[in-house]
Amino acid sequence: MFHFTLNYQFLYPAEQHLTSGLVAVLYALLMVPNALQAHIFLGQRVARGFWAGSAVALAGIALLVVHEVQVAPPTTAPWLGIGMVTISILGASVANVIQASGAARSRAILPILAWAMAIGTLVDGLVALVLAGPPVIDHTWSYVSGVLYLSIVGSVITFPLYFQLLKDMGAGRAAYNGVLVPVVAMGLSTVFEGYRWTLLPVAGSVLAMAGLVMALKARNPSR
Repeated sequence: MFHFTLNYQFLYPAEQHLTSGLVAVLYALLMVPNALQAHIFLGQRVARGFWAGSAVALAGIALLVVHEVQVAPPTTAPWLGIGMVTISILGASVANVIQASGAARSRAILPILAWAMAIGTLVDGLVALVLAGPPVIDHTWSYVSGVLYLSIVGSVITFPLYFQLLKDMGAGRAAYNGVLVPVVAMGLSTVFEGYRWTLLPVAGSVLAMAGLVMALKARNPSR
C-alpha cells in the first residue's frame, strides 16, 4: 500500500505541475527519510558526513524549486506538485524501511513482492476507475512499448533487485541508486520537455549532486 499505491498515486499527478527532471531530483532525496527512519525504527547509525551531504543537496534542491516556481506556467501549481512528491517519497520510504526490517529480511523477496504488487495494482485500478473511468488503451507503438518497459524492466526486473539491496545494504545506502537518476532525468527533460537552464538551476543541480555524492561517501551512513 505504501509503495505501490500511496507512492504512485501522488508521484504521477505531481508531474502535471513539475517537470519530470525536477521530480527525479527531488526523489533522489529518498535516502534522507530512509536513513532517518532506519535510525529511529531499526537502530541503524547515520554518519555525520551523511547529514552534511544531505544538507548541501537540500540547498541545491531549494534553488531548483525556486527556479521551477519562477518559470511555472500559470496553468500549473508547482507547490502542489512539490507537496505531492513529498508525500510520494515518504510513502516509498516507509515501504523501504519495512523491507529492511528483520521481519522482512527473514522472508523470501519474490512472494512478498508479488503480493505487494498485486494488492497495489488492484487498489490503483479501483482508484483509476473511480477517478477517470474505464482504461483507454492507445495501440500506438510508443504507448505499448512504454507500458511494456515499465511493466517488465521497470517493475518485474528492477524491484526484486532493489528490494534485495534493501535487505543487504539497509534502507539508507540502498537509496543511493537515485544519485544517477537525476542526471539522466534532467538531460531527458531538457530534450523532450524544453527545460530551460539558467544560472539558478545550474547552481542548484551542482549543489544537489555534490551533496548526494558527499552523503554517498560518508562512512557507514546507515549502519
